[in-house]
Amino acid sequence: RELAAGARLGTSAASQRFGRALVVAQAALAALLLASSALLAHSLWKRSRVELGFDASGVIVFRLNPAAALYPDTAAVQRLADHLLERLRAEPGVRDAALTTNLPIGSQLNVSVKLPDGSSPPEAPQYRAVSAQSFATFGMPLLAGRDFAAADRAGGEPVAVVNAAFARRYLGGDAIGQSLKVDAGDDLPMPAMRIVGVVGDVRQFGPQEDAPPTVYVPLAQVPDALLDLLRQFVPLNAAVRVDGAPALYAERMRAALREVDPRQGVAGLRLFDRNTRNVELTAEGRVLDASAPPAGRHGSGDGRLARPCRPPPGAGGAGRAAIAGGGVAAAFAGAFPVRPSRHRGGPARCLARSLPGHGA
Repeated sequence: RELAAGARLGTSAASQRFGRALVVAQAALAALLLASSALLAHSLWKRSRVELGFDASGVIVFRLNPAAALYPDTAAVQRLADHLLERLRAEPGVRDAALTTNLPIGSQLNVSVKLPDGSSPPEAPQYRAVSAQSFATFGMPLLAGRDFAAADRAGGEPVAVVNAAFARRYLGGDAIGQSLKVDAGDDLPMPAMRIVGVVGDVRQFGPQEDAPPTVYVPLAQVPDALLDLLRQFVPLNAAVRVDGAPALYAERMRAALREVDPRQGVAGLRLFDRNTRNVELTAEGRVLDASAPPAGRHGSGDGRLARPCRPPPGAGGAGRAAIAGGGVAAAFAGAFPVRPSRHRGGPARCLARSLPGHGA
């Protein structure tokens, strides 16, 4: 009986020690989880405070589709741009307006370029064709040189503006006056462009990523053959910075476009947001949070961060993709650079994979 009692006492003491250890372990785990949650919340808060390089407040955006049947060349597209921007800027409360192939965040387009020494960057930079006042419309600071002007048209001196990341990485920080050119292959020789300005960096892929090197060119100076290629894969985006409640401008934007060209429709009219949400503006001026509208002709249509895709097999070192039918070679480095798939959201349209001979 004494032996049995001792065994029970020993078992009870061991159970108590195990119970106390389990309580301590649970408390330590809870403290660890609490600390991890606090660190995660702080990290998310810091990311929300990171400057992305542009000011989205009070900016309305919508997409145009200047089809080749209506606007066969750059000159025709530029006439549409001139008339539309003039009409939009005449609206009371509109501070500025611009056109661009890509918005500062949520989409991407890469094009190979030749640097002043004839070499090509190891990763094709971002490429944007924009109208004058595009940087001011998006609140992007001009760091050196000048913005594009009305005189930067076909027939004038070809010019370009680069961002600070491009100037630092490839031009030793001294970009003004240097030249570069789009590397579109032997079938489409491109003129050298003199760099006339440097703008601030934009964290195109979100606050967790550094700003990629970017080249901006005047929309009016894009060669016809390159424009034909571009508009197959990216829309022409209008951006309008307004005073007051942006929702009140919805129908006015539609009316302005109808007045300029009733054949053009407004697609994706929305508030521009640093988180790339789609905040849709209705005809009645109401604001709807359209987080997942139907996909459009130009990409996923959801406004989320694009996931880069790899060049197709056999694209070669330069990543050039031949355009069937015209003998034009587009040096789009497989359309997008080889980057880790860290960018969440809908898939990006991969130009080279969309071309004949490259498959899906």
